[in-house]
Amino acid sequence: MTETSKAAGTPAATQQINQVALWAMITGIAGLTVGWMVPLPFCIAAVILGHIGLSQLKRGQGTGRGYAIAGLATGYTGIAIAILFIGLIVLAFVTLGFDGIAQLLNNEGMRDGWRDMPGMMNP
Repeated sequence: MTETSKAAGTPAATQQINQVALWAMITGIAGLTVGWMVPLPFCIAAVILGHIGLSQLKRGQGTGRGYAIAGLATGYTGIAIAILFIGLIVLAFVTLGFDGIAQLLNNEGMRDGWRDMPGMMNP
């Protein structure tokens, strides 16, 4: 009877959290918060680590599926935001040209708003 009480009182064997999945989440969050100046390296690392972590978890190497999925979600979100931002910059250069961007950054010719910008139709 003492053996069963000992067995009942011992905690079950716990698995370690998968470190790759944990780092996927950390780098993904860093890509969205700290890495706002250069988010792509953090976000790409989060996506790569998230996929590696999920494959390791499928083979039974630890726990932490939620960490891997969080890393994938934040990584892909950061990549999408970076692509949109780059697209907006390209669109600005295509529509306004280099001179228009320089004037916009220097606040030259902005007294009448957008009407003075190169490439804009004057009424």
